[in-house]
Amino acid sequence: MYRLILILLVGILSSCASGPNPNPGERITDVGWTSGNYVKDWPLVREKAELGQPWAQLRLGIFYVYGWGVEQNFSEAAKWYAKASIQIAEGDWANGKIVGATGKPGYFNQNSDAYMARYNLSEFYLNGRGVQKDNVLAYALIKSVVEAQKGKSIFFCCEFNGGRYISNTDITKRFDEIKNAMSTAELSKADAISEGELVHLLQVASQ
Repeated sequence: MYRLILILLVGILSSCASGPNPNPGERITDVGWTSGNYVKDWPLVREKAELGQPWAQLRLGIFYVYGWGVEQNFSEAAKWYAKASIQIAEGDWANGKIVGATGKPGYFNQNSDAYMARYNLSEFYLNGRGVQKDNVLAYALIKSVVEAQKGKSIFFCCEFNGGRYISNTDITKRFDEIKNAMSTAELSKADAISEGELVHLLQVASQ
């Protein structure tokens, strides 16, 4: 009897975890691209990204990187990553905690989307991919990710099949890669950039 109750409880919790996504369109998109249905997903992602929703801005950048449903364009990818990168907010809703939290649909867990975008964008500036190479900005971006995550991985997508993450190992590796590519003067300049200054630079880059 107790075993049956336990099985039922696990089933209920699992169904809650895979219930309605607070970001309309996100799960449809993630299910679609895990099955390779990029062309169908593209219009929805573009619509939601233009409405300012962080999850869609991040994914639109990824669509441009890989040419999913659209011609590959690193400059456009960088622009949409920059838009997602500034979408950092306070509160449980923004941090992906749904129990007891309320917020605007389309903005749930937006901080993970923002830091994922910063992680991706740091590589663009390190290697001059779609943007002018800028070690200082690359370092400021990845440093902000390291400081925010505090050793934790970044949740990306696909909670319906176990989730996908950028691991702390990947974050640390990127940080070291960028730092090792910098001169002492660049490092000093990058360390002086505040979060407010970084957001301003990203706002300019998102235009």
